[in-house]
Amino acid sequence: MAMFAACTGEDGAIGAKGEMGEAGIDGKDGVSCTLSDTTSKSGLKGVVITCGDDVRIVWNGTDGKDGEDGEDGKNGEDGKDGKDGEDGKDGEKGKTGAKGEPGDPGKDGSSCKLVSDTSLFTIDTYVKCGDEDSVRVASMNTMNTCAEYTEKSNWSFMKADAEYGCFKDERDEQVYRAVKIGTQIWMAENLNFRYVNDEGTDSTSWCYNGEKSNCETYGRLYTWDAAKQVCPEGWHLPNDTEWNTLWTAVGGTSTAGAKLKSTSGWYNNGNGTDSYGFSVLPAGCRKLDGSFNYDVGNADFWSSSEVGSYKADSGNFYCNLDDVSNASYDKGYGFSVRCLKD
Repeated sequence: MAMFAACTGEDGAIGAKGEMGEAGIDGKDGVSCTLSDTTSKSGLKGVVITCGDDVRIVWNGTDGKDGEDGEDGKNGEDGKDGKDGEDGKDGEKGKTGAKGEPGDPGKDGSSCKLVSDTSLFTIDTYVKCGDEDSVRVASMNTMNTCAEYTEKSNWSFMKADAEYGCFKDERDEQVYRAVKIGTQIWMAENLNFRYVNDEGTDSTSWCYNGEKSNCETYGRLYTWDAAKQVCPEGWHLPNDTEWNTLWTAVGGTSTAGAKLKSTSGWYNNGNGTDSYGFSVLPAGCRKLDGSFNYDVGNADFWSSSEVGSYKADSGNFYCNLDDVSNASYDKGYGFSVRCLKD
């Protein structure tokens, strides 16, 4: 806001030197001024200057309008990527630690061996190490239950309450019962596989009297050469030692006949007790001249043990005796075959 000082009147002019003239007229006294603020109806502010009768108003100027926004400046260009820093150098290799104290000496290892446990239906293999408990490492199923198969007519002669397993001979689809006695697994009925030689004929096994029904009940009669080869895979013709193991398991040869014969079918009521489910039936035999003898009275089984070039051992059951005998016969005889599990 502009400020003004109080105004004063001008001095009169100095007269010329001459005669002393008359005294000059005194100048007028100056007028005092005052200042005061004022506001217009529109809100404009100003200052009222009053100097005597002279009154003036000085208005303050209004604020100028804001200038328009300037245009945005252009973005600067992206700076170039800096160079990758160099890889730091590998640290120095640490020092090797101090050697530890020796450990306690190890215990001597126990020797281990494989042990097999054969049941009627499985063969379990165990590892046995010293006094440690055995650990089973394998199990193989070897037999099925007989309920899975159609019952055969000759099973009616067999022990009703014996525990039997059953297997199928894949060569001709025939099913056989088997029984475990002691540590051995035996066929519980005579083999009935028709053996065919290299010429495609069967001149080494027969049904008693040539009747098929006798084969179904008693099995076939085989020469010794045929008997050695005729058992199914996984089975074999037992030798003398294996037959003797059976006799021992049932109490010895003196009572083996009575304990192993079937409870029916023998001549003159010469039946046995069939205590172990072995169920020996009186199949008879075929002699060297081709005749058949001793049906219902005898049962003869080949052993794989030879006696010279012409004979082999056999186990023999009789209707009138409780014991079992071992005898040697010409290999051309036709005897029954019981196979033993390998």
